[in-house]
Amino acid sequence: MRNKMKQRVHSRAQALAELALVAPLLIILIAGISQVGLLYYAQMTLQNVARDAVRQASLDPYTTGVYDGYGNPKTITCPNLSAACTAADSSSGLLSPSSLSITITGYPTSTTQSTCTGSNPSEPAAGEIEATVSYKAPIFIPILGPVFADAASSTRKLSTQVISAVGPCAYTEAQLNG
Repeated sequence: MRNKMKQRVHSRAQALAELALVAPLLIILIAGISQVGLLYYAQMTLQNVARDAVRQASLDPYTTGVYDGYGNPKTITCPNLSAACTAADSSSGLLSPSSLSITITGYPTSTTQSTCTGSNPSEPAAGEIEATVSYKAPIFIPILGPVFADAASSTRKLSTQVISAVGPCAYTEAQLNG
């Protein structure tokens, strides 16, 4: 009977020692999987932000500020009061706005003027709008910093670009109805 008691205490101590050896590795593994999930979420959200900004800017490139009234392409940087920046901000989800950088640029692809009925005579024939979005994603677990973070930082810079074509007759809502 006494021998069985000793064996039971020894078995419990052995299980506790094994847990003490394996638990830190399991915790680091779970933390690493969580960090990868957060980085993946941030990258997918960046793609959505860029798509929404380009979509809104291509719907009406003049009032969003990507092209001026003379058909010349411009670059806008958010935060800005344009509809493209508002669309981008509304789709940024849980990302910290202070770590988010959005740049929307218009590019002409043709120099010939459009012949759209009722269009602005200085409107470019066609163009492209590009949104570049970057985000400094924080690395929450310091021990994972050397694996996930950029050099000498506790963040990882993620970025994406989306390009959309703008047709030769990009009307505003008022031009369509008026």
